[in-house]
Amino acid sequence: MAEQKDINKASQKNVKKQRQRGGKTGINSLIYIVFSALIVFIIYFACGLNTGIDAIVSGNMPDETYISAFMKHASKLVAILGFIFAFIMLYDVFTGEPLKPLKTVAAVLTLGLPIIGATMLAIYNLPLLLRAFENTFGYGLCKSDLQGPTQALFGNADANYQDYSIVATQLFKENFVPYLTSMTKDSVNSLNRFKNVYLNPSFIDANSHKLVFKDDKGAYNPVHQLLEQIMKKRQISETVWLSLAAILTMYAASL
Repeated sequence: MAEQKDINKASQKNVKKQRQRGGKTGINSLIYIVFSALIVFIIYFACGLNTGIDAIVSGNMPDETYISAFMKHASKLVAILGFIFAFIMLYDVFTGEPLKPLKTVAAVLTLGLPIIGATMLAIYNLPLLLRAFENTFGYGLCKSDLQGPTQALFGNADANYQDYSIVATQLFKENFVPYLTSMTKDSVNSLNRFKNVYLNPSFIDANSHKLVFKDDKGAYNPVHQLLEQIMKKRQISETVWLSLAAILTMYAASL
């Protein structure tokens, strides 16, 4: 009987330890998810949007290869990996876990470079991947700021739309200029998918037939404001993709 009691006590202790370990693992997972997403959002939104906007406004979109696109964002990759390493080390300090800097560096590099690097190469060279989050998270977060510019650009008595921000779901970095310039009543090869929705002709230069991004006083007009939001929803999509990659890297590297 005494032996049976000892066995039962030992079994109960093991069950308790497993529950504690499971709870700790769940908390760790939540912390990793939150902090990984936070890392990527801070890095990406600290970089700003002006570079992409200026290229579209000037009409000088650079031709990028797989390698040039990757190198353009290599500093972000280094920053993300550095933050992941620092967080894992700090987390081990606060939780009393033994520090293993060399092992952590090796884990972050061997896991982070292929996971986050491959994600970067994919999203920067296959824009269709980005649209999954551009028109969900991106559009949802930018919708309130899209309503003003789209109403000014597309609002007319012939259309039956309460909210013209829906037009932004068809606008992306790659097609912004050609799509808008084709949204005229006399356009032959129109890309427009919205019935009776046309761009206000005052936003297209009568001589050059190009989009006008500033008003007569030199201030940014609704075309530029719309472009800012289109680039913002693109950035949100990139951030979501890389947050998922960072979460996977951080969790795997900490095991």
